[in-house]
This record gives sequence, C-alpha cells and structure tokens, in this order.
Amino acid sequence: LGLFEETLRSSQPMDPALREKIEALVSARTQARQRRDWASADRLRAELARLGVVVEDGPDGTTWKRKP
Repeated sequence: LGLFEETLRSSQPMDPALREKIEALVSARTQARQRRDWASADRLRAELARLGVVVEDGPDGTTWKRKP
C-alpha cells in the first residue's frame, strides 16, 4: 500500500497510539487515492496536517514525517 516513515526532530519518542492513528490515516488516504477519491484523500491529508504530519507522495509510495 505504501511506505511509512517518520523523521524524529526531537529526542522524545512518538506515542504508540498516535503512531497507529497516523499510519491508519495514511493507509486510508492511500486507498482513497487508488480509488481516485480525491476529496477523501484531501480530507485525510488535512486531518494529518492537524496532527502535525507532512505527507509526501513519490514513485515508491507515500511517506510521512512529523512537522519540525
């Protein structure tokens, strides 16, 4: 489905529940993109942004990282 990546900008580890939520949202967004459901994909990207996550789509799949 996609590649998941996190770039930590601090020494604090990410809460496992938050990581799970982010990965679920990224997966749902990937599925929406595969269905060409752009409205849902955009909504999910906005929700991820509210969580402080940047999503990047590339030829090898989708990656994400926390905003600095």
